[in-house]
Amino acid sequence: MKAQTLGVLLVAATSLLSAGLAAAQEAANGHAGGHAAHSAAGPSANADASTAAYRAVNEKMHKAMAVTLTGSADVDFMRGMIPHHQGAIEMAKVELQYGSDARVRALASEIIAAQDQEIDLMNKWLASNAARHEAAADAARRAEVKAAFEAANQRMHAAMAVDFSGNADQDFMRGMIPHHQGAIDMAKVALAYGSDPQVLKLAKQVIAAQEQEIAQMNAWLENN
Repeated sequence: MKAQTLGVLLVAATSLLSAGLAAAQEAANGHAGGHAAHSAAGPSANADASTAAYRAVNEKMHKAMAVTLTGSADVDFMRGMIPHHQGAIEMAKVELQYGSDARVRALASEIIAAQDQEIDLMNKWLASNAARHEAAADAARRAEVKAAFEAANQRMHAAMAVDFSGNADQDFMRGMIPHHQGAIDMAKVALAYGSDPQVLKLAKQVIAAQEQEIAQMNAWLENN
């Protein structure tokens, strides 16, 4: 009788142990599954957010760059470059928020620092010189200067209509290449038609710096 009772107890204990192990396994699977689902949703949400942010920045910049051109190459370059630089800064901030590549993030930080400084320079120049240069602009060449800046802007806006991938690092580099090329084209218009020494110096600096960064971005994209 005692043996029979012991057997029953052993069977019951084994059943309880099996049930407990099954419950623990199910809980573990559910917990892991929850993390897996979260991990799968995380990158997708991040990609959607970075894409939306880049598109918003581009739209804002393109509207801001629709400045009224005066026909003075010096004034129009400085006025047009302010929203252009601000667009680069905003794109760099999107990269810093969503990107992960150390080299891309370093470039974004450099762009913010350099272009903030140049925006300050351009605002100060305009406050002191815009009226004088507008009045002195060659009336015979006003239309030619306006057309040159408009063409540069149109090329840049068309080239920046990239198909965003959701990879913040790649999208930053792919978007910044035509953005930088737009700045180079605008600087070349300033060099062709402008006369102010400070404007010409800045235009040359823009070309040198942004050509170098375009080469850097193309090299990164080839390997990433």
